Amino acid sequence: KPHLPDEMARIQQLGGRIHIPPKHPMGSRVVVRSSVHKEDIGLAMSRSIGDWEWGKVGVIPDPIVEVVDLKSLLLENGGGGAEEGSARMFVVAGSDGLFDARKVEFVAKNL
Repeated sequence: KPHLPDEMARIQQLGGRIHIPPKHPMGSRVVVRSSVHKEDIGLAMSRSIGDWEWGKVGVIPDPIVEVVDLKSLLLENGGGGAEEGSARMFVVAGSDGLFDARKVEFVAKNL
């Protein structure tokens, strides 16, 4: 999400350009002059694996990781069951397509 403050700062510090449509800020783009295509191209993300031309302007492959303390979550929800150890543990790997629409806690409570 190039429009997020930390993402925008990193990209602009490295000389990158960001286009944010006034009526649709979620449609922001990192704009790079492509040496392959010989034109300006807008990438709709600020973190991406394999978009090498954008790396020089701050598009990085590192994910943003959210961690939920499952013990606290279980305690908030009545202990997770009648018996010690009866709670189910799980892992969710989700992209911004999921987490733009739902909070981490919602996903954890509704699986």
